[in-house]
Amino acid sequence: MAKKKHTIIDYISGMEVNATPEEVDAVQVFSRNLVEDYNYKKEQIMTHPQYRVKSKPSDDSGQSLSDTGKLKKATLKPAHNLKMIFKSIRNYLATNTTGATRNEVLAGQIINIIFCKLYDEKYTAPNEIVRFRAEPNDTAKEISNRVHNLFNEVKSSQAEIFEKEDKLVLDDESLAYVVGELQYFSLTNSERDVVADAF
Repeated sequence: MAKKKHTIIDYISGMEVNATPEEVDAVQVFSRNLVEDYNYKKEQIMTHPQYRVKSKPSDDSGQSLSDTGKLKKATLKPAHNLKMIFKSIRNYLATNTTGATRNEVLAGQIINIIFCKLYDEKYTAPNEIVRFRAEPNDTAKEISNRVHNLFNEVKSSQAEIFEKEDKLVLDDESLAYVVGELQYFSLTNSERDVVADAF
């Protein structure tokens, strides 16, 4: 006898859909945010049917970040929805991270990581490869090590802001997730009021 699948009611369409982790933790959360926090009408949003996109460049023509060239500063794009991106990161960390659970701790950690991103953009030449990156073949530990090294440099250069005891307490997988979400954007070239709003 086949095992019955768990279902939920889609917030937007009212349809009964499979309660997959992606559906419960992403689709329903973000669609509700769009309506309740950003005043979109349900009629403006379509959650079903869903169209799958490639998860990474290597899903098409065997192309990967390594094939096309590593991520250079000149390829970073300005972000226009940082508030939504940071809110998404915060929600992910609150659900999945270990080592930090309280809102104020998560907020502090996100700000520390943003300082690493800004520092990397400031001190990387346009044609140089950024260190704030997550390549397809990188392990979470490799990505985490790069961010920790950046944060040590940030603390040294911003001694008036940071204490020696300040540290990144997020686990490697959580750090890798945040880097993956932010790596293609240029925070220094984003609209100033958008950056301020996100902070």
